[in-house]
Amino acid sequence: MIGRRSHPRFSLGQAWSGAVRVLRDVTVCRTAEAELLAVSQAPGVIGEQMTLALIASVGSLTLRVQVLESRPVIMDSALRHRVRLGIVWETARNMPDYRVQPHASTRNEVTNAVDVLLQANDVVGVVGRHVPVRLIDLSTSGCLLESWVRLDVGTHATVRVAHDGREFTDDVRVTRSQPSAASGLFQVGAEFLWTKPPTERSIRAILSRFDGVSLKQTRLGSQHL
Repeated sequence: MIGRRSHPRFSLGQAWSGAVRVLRDVTVCRTAEAELLAVSQAPGVIGEQMTLALIASVGSLTLRVQVLESRPVIMDSALRHRVRLGIVWETARNMPDYRVQPHASTRNEVTNAVDVLLQANDVVGVVGRHVPVRLIDLSTSGCLLESWVRLDVGTHATVRVAHDGREFTDDVRVTRSQPSAASGLFQVGAEFLWTKPPTERSIRAILSRFDGVSLKQTRLGSQHL
C-alpha cells in the first residue's frame, strides 16, 4: 500500500483520543547551563515540549525539553535543522530513565549528569515528540488520524489511543498528510507495520472487538485513503 488503502474502512461513532510518539536521532551539544543544541533531519516547532534521551555506556538520562528556536542549515551538502532546546528543570529530575546518578535531585546534579553523557564517545541522542491525535476510522491495513501538526510522509511512529478505560497501540508508517479545509487540522493516513505480532491491544484488532452497532462501515465508492 502506497498512500492509499484498498481495504474497506470503518468509521468510529465518535473519534478516540490518543497520541503519536515519533522518535528521531539527533546530535546534541551544550550551549548554556539550561540550553542544548540539537542537529536534526526535521525542524522543531517553537514552544513544543519533547523528551530528549541521552544514552551512553556510562548511563542514560531522559529530559523534558522545549523548542526555543529552529533554523535550517546545510551540512555536508544535506539539509539539516539546528534546534535550540531549553531544559524544563521541574521535570528533568523526575524522569524514570535517570541512571547516571540515581538519587540526583538538584539542578547542579542534572547539569553534571548531562555533561558526563555528552563527553562520552558513544553518546546517542534521541528526541521523542508526543503529538495529540484522534482516531477517525480504520481498516485491517491502516487508519486515519486527525492531528494539529503535519506528520511527514514516511515517518515511523507509535500510535496510542484510549477507549472505555483501555489503551490500544500500534506501530505505523505515515502514507499521507494533508490539511482539512473543514477543520483546519491535518488528516494523516497511516499503514500498520509488522514490527511485532499483533495482540488484543493492537489498534488493528479493534475491528474484531466490535460489531456493526459500534462501527459504521463507510461507503467509499471510488474514495480510499
